[in-house]
Amino acid sequence: MASKTKEAMLRDDDIDVEKSKPVDRSPLDPDWLTKKPAGGKGDYWPETDSAKKRPWEAEKRAWGSAFGHFVYACLLIGEIGLWSQVMHLWRFSPNASGFFNICIPVLLPSLVLPALSVCHSLTRGRLSVKEGILLILPPSPLVLHLVLVYRSLARRERERWSRSARVAGIVQACVMSFPLLITSFKTYLLAMFANNSVDTGLFHRQLYENKFLFAGTVVSFLNIVIASYRYNERLTGRSVAVLVGLPFLVSNILFRIIGFGLLFSLFEDVWIALCLAIMFGMSALSVQLSSNLTICGRMFRLLFGDDDASTEKRSSIFSSILLSIGGVILPVGYTRDLKLGHVSGRGWRLILANAVGSLAILSTVISQSIVQHIPNSFSGQSLVDMILDMAAMEVTIKTGGKELTMDIPKTQINIMAESPARASFTVSHHDDIILSYLLPAVLATLCLPFTVLRIILLGWDCRLERRIEEDDIYPERRRTASSGRSCCAVLWSVWSLMSFTSLFSMLVGSLVVCAILTHVQPL
Repeated sequence: MASKTKEAMLRDDDIDVEKSKPVDRSPLDPDWLTKKPAGGKGDYWPETDSAKKRPWEAEKRAWGSAFGHFVYACLLIGEIGLWSQVMHLWRFSPNASGFFNICIPVLLPSLVLPALSVCHSLTRGRLSVKEGILLILPPSPLVLHLVLVYRSLARRERERWSRSARVAGIVQACVMSFPLLITSFKTYLLAMFANNSVDTGLFHRQLYENKFLFAGTVVSFLNIVIASYRYNERLTGRSVAVLVGLPFLVSNILFRIIGFGLLFSLFEDVWIALCLAIMFGMSALSVQLSSNLTICGRMFRLLFGDDDASTEKRSSIFSSILLSIGGVILPVGYTRDLKLGHVSGRGWRLILANAVGSLAILSTVISQSIVQHIPNSFSGQSLVDMILDMAAMEVTIKTGGKELTMDIPKTQINIMAESPARASFTVSHHDDIILSYLLPAVLATLCLPFTVLRIILLGWDCRLERRIEEDDIYPERRRTASSGRSCCAVLWSVWSLMSFTSLFSMLVGSLVVCAILTHVQPL
């Protein structure tokens, strides 16, 4: 019995040995997820409808990218063309300083951008002048966008070129577009104050006689808005970037144009240098506060508490200096886009410190301008050209027992004068003081909600999200904001919507009125 059992077990072992297969000891292909066998369709992942549409989506993105860079190149050409026309008209002007105030900013990008490109290559440990040569041709950085148009249509890698174009665009906007905006603001402001009063007639005449100046101002404003948006909001979701980031940048740029325009138009050079030095100090402080590795950041952590600096990368001195200089004009580098030279720490500290410094300094400039420099009298003029339509009537006059009756038919009366009517009014010094508090407060209130909302949504995206079901096997993948952050976002969104509606209405209304006045002959 035992021998039969042993024979049966041996036969089973023989069967198992014969049926067993050798184990495959070859290494696993690291590309097995995406690799397709030679037979055609892949067996690892079945083709879906979205996968079939991907070539068309890539084609659409490529054409969209090429079109966007082409439009931006046309914008750069239009900007330098309009300001060149203004220089041509101003070269015989009695005041030659206006010509140089335009000529120098127009030439600056062709000098600054190649120098920065070479310095950047030196910080990487190698000297390269290839991109620097491309940035010399005005209007810089036009060549980079033309290269990107070609690479987009040729389906070639364009990530590095795109980053270079974004950085070059914000530098060009800071050294050219913004100074030209200040020059235009100064020209219109001084022309309006020529008769020691705020004369709207002189402003109208300046608009009519300098149509290219107004067009160049609008194009430069669009350029600085687009350049700052492309540089700061590259990694931000489309909804937050358009609905929050763009109004934040537009409101801050408008506020600083008004403040710097009054500063350079009405104040002496000593006060200009002092204000610029203070704003540069506040901008540098905001850059230092954004990092936990600096002394300012450590002091902030000790006073208010914050996360540790274990995952933070130390920024170079070169990028910190450039961000400090750019922060004088507008907040830059707050979204932690390290490939574009942003700060690697807490971006909300940079926005907060930069906004507080600029609002405090420029609000003081606006207030002092109203009290000390802007005239108290306001004047305007209008043509006396009225048409009165009188209906048919009956006039009866009774006197001394006599009665006189007249039937007057329907009459049209034209009233015209040889010279226009002029009206003016003067405000007291007390009213000036009130206006010096109200106007900066209103401008700061229009900028405040966008600034706070940008701080709240920094690093967050807005999207529709499906609710978690009870049988969801991956509930931990859903990350939502806290109730406090969500409530603050909704509250400041409502205020931002109201402020942006008012700001956008005033901006568009002003541009439409100015555009109409450029084609209406002044009195």
